[in-house]
Amino acid sequence: MTGEFSRGWKLLLSATLGVGLGLSPLPFYTSGVFIAPLSHEFGWDTAQVLSALIGTTLGAIVAAPIAGMLADRFGVRIVALTSCVLYGLSWLLLTLTNGSLLLFDMTWAVVGAAGAGTLPLTWTRPINNYFVVHRGLALGIALFATGLFGAAAKLYSAYLIAHIGWRGAYAGIGLLPLCITLPVAAAFFHDKAEAATPAEQRAQPGKSLRMALADRRFWTLAATLACTAFALGGPIPNLEKMLGTKGFAAGNAVLLASFIGFSVVVGRIAGGWLLDRVWAPLVGFGLLAIPSLALLLLAHGGALSFAWAAAAVSMLGISVGSEYDLMAYMTSRYFGMRAYSTIYGVLYGFYTIGAGFAPSIFGRSFDHTGSYGSVLLIAACLTLFGATLLLSLGRYPTRFNPR
Repeated sequence: MTGEFSRGWKLLLSATLGVGLGLSPLPFYTSGVFIAPLSHEFGWDTAQVLSALIGTTLGAIVAAPIAGMLADRFGVRIVALTSCVLYGLSWLLLTLTNGSLLLFDMTWAVVGAAGAGTLPLTWTRPINNYFVVHRGLALGIALFATGLFGAAAKLYSAYLIAHIGWRGAYAGIGLLPLCITLPVAAAFFHDKAEAATPAEQRAQPGKSLRMALADRRFWTLAATLACTAFALGGPIPNLEKMLGTKGFAAGNAVLLASFIGFSVVVGRIAGGWLLDRVWAPLVGFGLLAIPSLALLLLAHGGALSFAWAAAAVSMLGISVGSEYDLMAYMTSRYFGMRAYSTIYGVLYGFYTIGAGFAPSIFGRSFDHTGSYGSVLLIAACLTLFGATLLLSLGRYPTRFNPR
């Protein structure tokens, strides 16, 4: 362990910052904080504000497979660094929001497309290439940043909104990848596979995208991702409002919502450690089945105590975003590294379909019924179903795995 981590810590640091301040967490975790100010200024309801995530989803669905193909062909470093710049600048466009919902959603589509190269499909490829014995733990360390940084960004956004307004908050979020990720990644983010010739890269063990699409395991993973992304992606941007329906004041709701980030650390590190020792689908089943209990707690009518609310949020945090770890680990184990970023990019499209549309559907359900109860019950069933699907994946192909 000491050898891999002592030599690869700089790579791991840059990947952690890249994931944590990239497209995966920032729009997802911060959108809920903007519901109140945008509703007050433009009269938009919850679902309309959260339609931002639909725009992001559409942009990412188109751009993520392209970013993956470019990363496999030209290397992840150039794709990640370029996307950091474009992604940071795209947040600044949101300061021009003028009340047109169409313009708002189109701007978010630009954010999604510009940030596709900051998704884990780029940051995790060098980790998979470098870490062999402790690949799961290394991925867990890099990817826990989605929850931890996301929770911190939620508090950061709330602070900026309170002191300089929502336009300033959008600008402040855009500065994060530009001022933090970019300089660190420029110094430390390298993939040892980029030293190989194109012919050597194509000769890496693994399946092409076409071969993966003909494999039932690809579609099993895709179905799991779509189901669990919807079930887990819907509550998070709605969490402050959801907790408000349980009797919590706005300050306590934001505080409770921030618990997600800290529980993500536990889930990521423990999950990564287990992936190196236990069959990944079994680990995935455990991680993705846990939130069904949290969703049932939140669906229950009436008020919740602070302790029960904290337990529910923490259970969500253990699981939220664990799809990234599992997707990265199982893509490398079941399909190899030949077209890793491309396959990951296409799988990510299924994740974004679930996670991107869910917040608006959750918000619309509340706007129409005054409650999140029904949609939370549906989510609890979906996450349990998606987790169970993983158990059908079977053994890792030995030809893709050196151990």
